[in-house]
Amino acid sequence: MAHESFEDGATAQLMNELFVNIKVDREERPAIDKIYQSSVSTAYWSGGWPLTMFLMSDDHAPFFASTYFRNTLRYNIPTFQDVSRGVAPTFNNKMAHC
Repeated sequence: MAHESFEDGATAQLMNELFVNIKVDREERPAIDKIYQSSVSTAYWSGGWPLTMFLMSDDHAPFFASTYFRNTLRYNIPTFQDVSRGVAPTFNNKMAHC
């Protein structure tokens, strides 16, 4: 995903418009990786890398998580841009009611 999505200019621009983006190196920050892998495994029965985690801005609790999203539509699985566009309004609506 690092090369396929994050280095893609259109995807990077969309991410920067919609979110504050943080990349965590799981080898440098294993405690953080463990917390969020546990969270995604509990919610979806499996985890893995790369891990995409959308967090609440107030307490950093997971809002939405999944593992890999391609940058092109395949097998009816949404792209990372599709997921970002879908998550953003729901997240913003939830934050407006907090």
